[in-house]
Amino acid sequence: MEAARRNRSLTAEELAQALEQDLRGVEAAAAYLLGSAARGRFVRGLSDIDILVVTRGPPSWRGRTAHVEAGDVNAVYMSLEEACAAYRRGNNLVREALDEGILLAGDQSTVDESRRVAQTT
Repeated sequence: MEAARRNRSLTAEELAQALEQDLRGVEAAAAYLLGSAARGRFVRGLSDIDILVVTRGPPSWRGRTAHVEAGDVNAVYMSLEEACAAYRRGNNLVREALDEGILLAGDQSTVDESRRVAQTT
């Protein structure tokens, strides 16, 4: 997994565990790792794991926090439409996830099309 390769103190198993918790109970179109873990600067015990989950329909919740051995996992949930609108408005979290984040789950072609729509409308 790309993120584990970038971060010596964050394992692929821990990322998989975090992602499993975040995707439970949602119909995700995509999930992105962002923040220090995506940039390769994750520090065990200091950093958290930030994930944006883009859902196919309205999400049941906006955020969840969980814990894995590496640290806290903070997930933000947005529908595909909300994520596109937030991207157009310049939302830093969504822009970072789509432009610089690591796709952990989902279909890259759906993501690329959503980004194209968000950038042109």
